[in-house]
Amino acid sequence: MTLDTSAGRLSPTRLEIPIQKPIFMTFANNGILYTIEKLDQDHAAITSFKEEGGHFTRLSSVSAPGTTTAYLAIDEERQLLFSANYHMSTVTTYQLDGQGGM
Repeated sequence: MTLDTSAGRLSPTRLEIPIQKPIFMTFANNGILYTIEKLDQDHAAITSFKEEGGHFTRLSSVSAPGTTTAYLAIDEERQLLFSANYHMSTVTTYQLDGQGGM
């Protein structure tokens, strides 16, 4: 819901990105959105989206190792995406393709 304080009204919002159980999201400087989504108890995925005209389009998705991948960081200069899994004490590195894909 969105609250319009001047009109005193609540308005329904629309689903922008159809992802399952989002854990973490971050935007790259080029506007690409990277998300971690929990697929089930034992699987997660890192997915990228591009926003165009107010709608998000899925670009790519890769399996994230382990069950608790919890953080993403982007190295814009080297075109790398890092994911951290705190429970496994691991960091996984993905090469970005310059178009938002991994």
